[in-house]
Amino acid sequence: MANNRTGEVRILGMKSLNSTSSSSTALYTFYFPDTHIEFKISSVSSEKTNGCSVKIFGVSRETTALFDYDKIKSFGLLQNVEILTGVNGVNRLIYTGTINKVRYKFNNRNPYMELILDQNLKKFSIQEINEVFKGEIKATEAVRRICDLAGFKFDSSNLNVFEDFIVSNLTVKGTFEECLRQIIGSKLNFYLLDDTIKLYGSDKKGRVEFFLNFDNGLQLYPEQEDDETYSIQSKLLPGIESGSVIRIPIDKYGRVTDFSSEYYLNLVVDKYEHFFNEMTDATKLECNLL
Repeated sequence: MANNRTGEVRILGMKSLNSTSSSSTALYTFYFPDTHIEFKISSVSSEKTNGCSVKIFGVSRETTALFDYDKIKSFGLLQNVEILTGVNGVNRLIYTGTINKVRYKFNNRNPYMELILDQNLKKFSIQEINEVFKGEIKATEAVRRICDLAGFKFDSSNLNVFEDFIVSNLTVKGTFEECLRQIIGSKLNFYLLDDTIKLYGSDKKGRVEFFLNFDNGLQLYPEQEDDETYSIQSKLLPGIESGSVIRIPIDKYGRVTDFSSEYYLNLVVDKYEHFFNEMTDATKLECNLL
C-alpha cells in the first residue's frame, strides 16, 4: 500500500473567552487531498505561543464570512481550529489555535480562505490571574494549580528527571506567563505545546528527544551556520517543540552517517517551522549545540 499524505483542518464550535474547556465539536472539516490545503506553523521560542497561517482553496466567500473574527470577538467568543497531518488517513494533531484573522483571497484567480491563528494567546499572555499559596507547596503543584485556573493542561510525565523545590506563602499576580515565571523563577524552565505546559530543569533535563537520520526523516545534511548554530530539515515532525533535543548519528570524524553510531551530533531546537502544501511537507529547525 502506497503511503499517501493526508491532512485535516477542523474548525470547531465557538466558546466563551473565559471558557477553560478543551472540548468542542468540529463544525467544518476540510480534508486533504480532497481539498487543496496549505499551512505554515512558525515558532518564536520555547516560552512563546506559535503562530500559524492556513490556506484552504475552493472555499466560497459566503463560507469565509461564517468565520468573521471581528463579529465572533464582539460576542465574546473564540473560534478554535485543529490541524492534523498523517499518512493514509491516520492523522495526528500538529497544531491547535484560535482564529485571529480571516481573509478571502485569490491566487491566479483561484479563491481561497486564509486563516491566521494564534495559539492560546489570550490564556497565555492576556488573561489575568491572582492566586495565593499559603504555607509550603511544591513548585510543580503550584504550577498545576495555575494551569487549572487558566485552562491549560500540565504534563507531569517527566517530573522525575529534575529536582522540584518548595515555595512558601507565595502570591502570584499577572498574566499566566508572568505567574508561571513568578513560581519557577530561574530554577526551572518551561515550554508550551498547544494547550499543554511542560517543565524541564535548568540543566535541560526533561526535554523531548528525537533521533534523526536519513532513514527516519532527515532530508538534508545539517548545515552549520557558525560554531554553535545548525539548520536542519526533516520530514514533518508533529511532536517537535522549542527545547527539544535532536540527536544525529555521526562517525568519529564528525560526518553524518546512516547507521548506528557511538557518536552523535547533539542539538537543542531554538526555533522551528512546519510547512505543508500539495507537493511536500517538512520541518525546518534552527538549533544550537547542546
